[in-house]
Amino acid sequence: MTQHDANHTDEIDRLVNDWGQLLQEQPHTRMSRASKGRIGRVLKFLGLPYRTDRDITFLNQTPSGHRWLHCILDSDPHSVPAVRGAPQFSSLANGKYHVFCLWEDSRPDRIFGNREIKRTAQDGRNAVIVLYLRSSLTGAERQDLRRESCELDATAAVIDDVLLAYTATHRNDRFKVLMETALPFSAANPYNAETLGWGARVAPEMFYGREALSRELAARDGTSLVFGGRQLGKTALLRHVEESVADPNLRRFAWFIDLKEMGYVPDADTSKDPFEIYQTLHAQFKRENILGRDATGGTLEQMRQDLINAFSVDGDLQVLAMFDESDAFLESDWLAGSAAVESLRALMDSTSNRFKAVFAGLHNVQRFANRPNNPFPNLGFNPNHPRRGGIGPLADHEARNLVEEPSHLLGFRFEPLVVDKILSYTNRHPSLIQFFCHELIRSYRDSNPDGDPPYVIGIEDVDRVYRTSSIREGIKRRFEETFKLDPRYHVIALTMILDQARPTESWSLEKLRSHCQSYCPMTFDPNRLDDLELTSLLNELIGLGVLAEDGTSYRIRSSLIAQLFGSEDEVMSRLFELEADEPY
Repeated sequence: MTQHDANHTDEIDRLVNDWGQLLQEQPHTRMSRASKGRIGRVLKFLGLPYRTDRDITFLNQTPSGHRWLHCILDSDPHSVPAVRGAPQFSSLANGKYHVFCLWEDSRPDRIFGNREIKRTAQDGRNAVIVLYLRSSLTGAERQDLRRESCELDATAAVIDDVLLAYTATHRNDRFKVLMETALPFSAANPYNAETLGWGARVAPEMFYGREALSRELAARDGTSLVFGGRQLGKTALLRHVEESVADPNLRRFAWFIDLKEMGYVPDADTSKDPFEIYQTLHAQFKRENILGRDATGGTLEQMRQDLINAFSVDGDLQVLAMFDESDAFLESDWLAGSAAVESLRALMDSTSNRFKAVFAGLHNVQRFANRPNNPFPNLGFNPNHPRRGGIGPLADHEARNLVEEPSHLLGFRFEPLVVDKILSYTNRHPSLIQFFCHELIRSYRDSNPDGDPPYVIGIEDVDRVYRTSSIREGIKRRFEETFKLDPRYHVIALTMILDQARPTESWSLEKLRSHCQSYCPMTFDPNRLDDLELTSLLNELIGLGVLAEDGTSYRIRSSLIAQLFGSEDEVMSRLFELEADEPY
């Protein structure tokens, strides 16, 4: 026997002893420090970040006549295991777990019949673990547990001796094994139900794709620009980079700064001074205790010098400042000669890019980069690769992973071609995949309350979800939000959609201009919108996932996009409305 085998055997022996002692506990008495240790060691064996019995606090001492207790495991959030598809038990737990020890009757309805367990498990912010210290649950009882959990929308990982024994057969990734065996019998649904307004912070376990762009933004010599349509994941990307880069112990700082919250609002009555961005940076440096004792602040030049001095004194210091919703700021700064952006670029140069600024926004960011005499080439924009920094639909393998991995953790499997159908309906947009898969899991559970995992999803399940009005309206609303970025997007897309009713080849630039001019002659007049600008608009629509490129020609990316906007008469009616509103 190797030392590794011996250590594993010792672990199992301690687990059996601790579980056996817990089975014999008398919960009507005050629980001892030894009880804390036993509970903690069982949780640690399962992969949870238990260190000492001081991490566990009993919230109740078992009410008279009942045989259960509620305790909290509160430990280092940085040591919480990350499991794809289980954010509620990983990052969202933030090191805090509600642990219930239950000695009640073996009937599974008694688990959620316990009002404290039910109340805690129905709060989606809580990670709830139930140590079921009775006889093993039967297959039928696990079905009852799943049905009860879904009906109440109460998520808990229920652990009996069978699940514990199965987990013990694995030496590595036990917490993932625990999630894979417990969550299929719960109401867990990690996908987000919203298409709009949900992306402010995506849990790391549900963030998929964007690896190359993430590396670019984190790298000192990588691009400083991120642009794309609404709800394509810019904010989620910045938050992901923030969490992956920041490590104060290594003197690495990453900050997400919302410029809209600072008052840079499009079409505001009064423009905000772009240089006020230095006040925000200076305050952030001060909050992190990065500035030296002699830092005075005050004038713009004094604040800028304070920042430079911080890097001169601390050779390990690195700061990544990511400015979201930067369109209004950039517009205001452009009118002032881009002086603030130039100043930040100079700050980057003076610190050898140990300070780095990133600007994220809608496609206006890309347009600023195309203007003459702009500072963006020095911020990583390459006019020969105009979509560098652009954020659009996920790559095929990334979108598949987002569909499959979290679903697999919950016990779901897919028949052939089902995932392709989901990606076709959602156009590989991350927010739409989340929205669609959330409803797909909910709908399947409602339609199939019984059964054991794996739960197999077929084409008919996907089509049933797509036919629901809320799904189709949600997807349509997502594209309408994209078109609101620029009315010309809408004219181009609707013109091409209208023509799709008649089979045709892809659209050349000349043909597209001619057809768009027939509806909006002033807006698409070559003297007002030249070929370079029109090509830029088409590139933006490609990045937004509305169009695809065939060499030098263009087409609607998917016929499903066309179907969302109704009949030919409805499309024509909308085009006439856009014509009445021009020029843009």
